Amino acid sequence: MSTAPPRIEVRPLPPPQTRFLLLLGLPALALSVAITVVSAYAPPLVAELSSPAVAGLIIGAEGVFALMVPIAVGSRSDRTRSRWGSRLPYLVAGGGLAAVALALIPFAGSLPVIALGLCAFYLGYFAYYAPYRAMYPDCVDPRFTGRALGLQSTLREVGLGVALVGGSLVFALWQPLAFIIASAILVGVTAVFVARVRDPSRGTMPEHDPGAGDALRQGAWRDTIGVMRRRPDVRRLLVANALWEFAQAALKAFIVLFLTVGLGRSAAFGSIVFALVAVVAVAAALIGGRLVDQRGYRRLLVPATVIYGIGALAPALTQSPAVLLVVPLVAFGAALTMSLSYAWLASLMADEPHGLAAGLYGVSQGAGIVLGPAVAGVAVEVLRPAFEGTAGYAAVFVVAAAAVLLSLLFVARVPDPRRTAVPDRAAP
Repeated sequence: MSTAPPRIEVRPLPPPQTRFLLLLGLPALALSVAITVVSAYAPPLVAELSSPAVAGLIIGAEGVFALMVPIAVGSRSDRTRSRWGSRLPYLVAGGGLAAVALALIPFAGSLPVIALGLCAFYLGYFAYYAPYRAMYPDCVDPRFTGRALGLQSTLREVGLGVALVGGSLVFALWQPLAFIIASAILVGVTAVFVARVRDPSRGTMPEHDPGAGDALRQGAWRDTIGVMRRRPDVRRLLVANALWEFAQAALKAFIVLFLTVGLGRSAAFGSIVFALVAVVAVAAALIGGRLVDQRGYRRLLVPATVIYGIGALAPALTQSPAVLLVVPLVAFGAALTMSLSYAWLASLMADEPHGLAAGLYGVSQGAGIVLGPAVAGVAVEVLRPAFEGTAGYAAVFVVAAAAVLLSLLFVARVPDPRRTAVPDRAAP
């Protein structure tokens, strides 16, 4: 006897208003602040107690949780029914755990305790993110996916800039302060989001294409394997995204150490670099969400990947101040790849369960995140003689560039889904 939840008829979604899209994107800002603070400022804490390789392995533990949690929680949220809906309960539970762990990490006095705190944070973070991502196709008409996720990516890049620029300043004043502020932002934004956003699946189940119904009745991992087998387009995009995540995770884990230890620069110099990256990333996210409706994902992201990969080599080849001229190009290419990858996947998987799609994206992230810092940390130690002038930290850029350029073999073969052009005036 089938135990699958009853289906309901889903009403057409109205064109989203900008105010609603801003509210829907707020958690992306808070989550970006939280994960950036952990990725950028936990390694210096760990490095005080261990080597760069160990720091990379510990920070890379994020990827282990990214591999396991999104699929389990995302698929589970497809089947959850409560008075809050199918997604919001996971946001509340995950946000609470992540916020508490975030505030306690800088007060841990030993490596095992820091590792335990990071594990708790990653568990909460990914339990939050997968159902949150699934709310976009739940709440937004597919015709507006690129624009909606472009605005979300803009807010995510704003969070990245806030964490890097503001974090570097407060971290220099008092190390725990950056973590405490990030925790408070996560709690506050989640409270506002839960109070103001209505989960459209509240009390029932959203309807999906009958061909994708197995995701609601079978185990999450069995369904994941099924999608990967029958959808080569999805598989290629997920591999490309894993390589992008690999590069970003490697850079985030060691950029502070590269600037402060490798180059001997001050926190003020780091703030200037981070501010430049943040401004360009926000601009790229704003532009990308609209350009993708005109040019398509592949025509936009393939050139962006080339710029990103080649430009990332520059800091490894020279540490002259002139390298700052390359930073805007690299930041622009990186921001486009990272801000539009999920929108592309959501468009390709429009007829699949939304929680499953979000979970698959999380697995793709995890594969890159678990390897990026670990490989980069080992490269720092192994290639230290070749990059002696930066204490080996310039090797991180070689690792990142190689991953990005390798992704071209996959992303160039991913098709663009059929899109319906929507005039700008349709979404005030």
